[in-house]
Amino acid sequence: MSTPPSADDFLAMLRDLLLDLARASGLEAGLARILDAALTCPAIDCGGVYLLDGTGALKLVSARGVDAAFADQVQSYPADSLQAAIVREGRNRSWGRAEIEVLGLPATADGPIRAFAALPIYVHVPRFYAEV
Repeated sequence: MSTPPSADDFLAMLRDLLLDLARASGLEAGLARILDAALTCPAIDCGGVYLLDGTGALKLVSARGVDAAFADQVQSYPADSLQAAIVREGRNRSWGRAEIEVLGLPATADGPIRAFAALPIYVHVPRFYAEV
């Protein structure tokens, strides 16, 4: 088991993340930077970020630490899928090896996934309207 980061390490990571987010060129770039920050935690070796579209479907917009074949297999989930329903619940959830089969996640090139977490992030994107 890895040692949790110290308060100083956590604050440094948070500072670096905020600086990266300020330089991000858009929503997907910002989400990729959040994923990169999460992967600095020793216990996390791979991850992905999905966007929930207007229909309730999920689309993978960033993946790290997985092979291309795995990323292709989990590229999207329809609105009526279990994965999309879990995200729409809006709460953090995690699964161990025994429960992962229910999710239907494919194996990676390194073998089966041993643990999985869903951590919904809500992003408010303001809409700008103009009248002429």
